[in-house]
Amino acid sequence: MRALATVFDVDPEYLLQEDGKLPERVEAELERLRTLRRAEVRSFVARALGPVDPEALEAIAKILDDGA
Repeated sequence: MRALATVFDVDPEYLLQEDGKLPERVEAELERLRTLRRAEVRSFVARALGPVDPEALEAIAKILDDGA
C-alpha cells in the first residue's frame, strides 16, 4: 500500500486507515464536482421549469450534496 501511495502521491496513512483524513487535493476535487453539479442542476431547472427562485435552487443543490 505504501508503494501505491507513492505512485499516487498521497499520504500512506490515507490508504492504511479507514478513518484517515482525505488529502487536500481530493477534498478540492470533491468540492469542484459539487460546484459543477450545482451548476448543472441550475441549468437543467432553468431549461425545464423556467424561472425558479434561488432558495429552491439551493434546496435542490443541498439535496444533491447530501446524497453524494
